[in-house]
Amino acid sequence: MSMGNIGMEYRWMNLCTERNGLRKLRRHGEGGSVNPVAVERERKRIQELIKKYRYHLKDIFNMDETGLFYVMSPDTGLANQAHSGVKGSKVRLTYALTANADGSEKLPPLIIGKAHKPRCFGNKSGFQLGFKYRNNAKAWMTTSIYQDWITQWDRELQKKDRKILLLQDNFAGHVVPSGLKCIRVENFEPNLTSHIHPDDQGIIRCFKAHYRRRYVQRSIDRYDSGITPSNIYDIDQLGAM
Repeated sequence: MSMGNIGMEYRWMNLCTERNGLRKLRRHGEGGSVNPVAVERERKRIQELIKKYRYHLKDIFNMDETGLFYVMSPDTGLANQAHSGVKGSKVRLTYALTANADGSEKLPPLIIGKAHKPRCFGNKSGFQLGFKYRNNAKAWMTTSIYQDWITQWDRELQKKDRKILLLQDNFAGHVVPSGLKCIRVENFEPNLTSHIHPDDQGIIRCFKAHYRRRYVQRSIDRYDSGITPSNIYDIDQLGAM
């Protein structure tokens, strides 16, 4: 096949994809492999549970964890020529996000890092700096951290004489402690969270998008102030939090 014919086929393919609104997309997650019958069955189970115990929307909560790579510099952008990038750091924080069904209440996020008192904390604790902060070697949720968090929340609800339903996934670290008086915990069936987990339906994505927007704007401001381009993306853990 001649180069001319290859060029014609390439142009035809471009016109065809543009005309039909086709574009290159990456397939994310495992949602496509989930049985829709199982998803519908789980949704009905949760709905029946809510009806049975007569929970109001404001008293139905969802919690889920996500990892935030807070020093990842942008790897795409608009330019008239190619530019070298800046290697992003894989340092991570874990955020546990909790909100109720009608959006009227969002708990302060539980943040999990590696160090108990990072240098940037200035010898203060996360609590003294105004954060719900815990730590472990992997910066991830553990049974101990989870149980401390939910027990403290249960005590706060007891003072308000308020009972709530907490929906969560069946992550191994989510071991519900005995003795909770105001929180009924219900785990979603395994392998269905990509379809039924409220936090996975856009809440976590929005949280990360807001962080990225502020992070990039901060980098632009640092560039405008004269900081070396290779250093504009530097941020410590406290600054990210």
